Amino acid sequence: MTKINKVIFPGKAYKDLHSLYYYIKENDSQQAANKIYHGIQKQCNELVQFPQKGHVPPELERISVYSYLEINFKPYRIIYRTSEDTIIIFGIFDGRRNMTDILTKRLIGQK
Repeated sequence: MTKINKVIFPGKAYKDLHSLYYYIKENDSQQAANKIYHGIQKQCNELVQFPQKGHVPPELERISVYSYLEINFKPYRIIYRTSEDTIIIFGIFDGRRNMTDILTKRLIGQK
């Protein structure tokens, strides 16, 4: 297995993280937003050392999609995949939402 060197947040995942930060900042506090933001970042960065620590999201497993894994920073779900020496964050989602719809739309390129 190739050694993982970095974690990246392409387009939509970057937007997910920053939208979450600003939502929490506006609806709770900057301190709470910072705590969640840094906690998610830490969870993602730990994937460099333990890239297989996640599990296949049940919503994707039901449709036989096994190329993505997830870790949690409750209640948030971080969906990712590995590509050569990189962890690619697919999305950061509030696990209290309808994940089947969210993941289906994201996989087929909507939203």
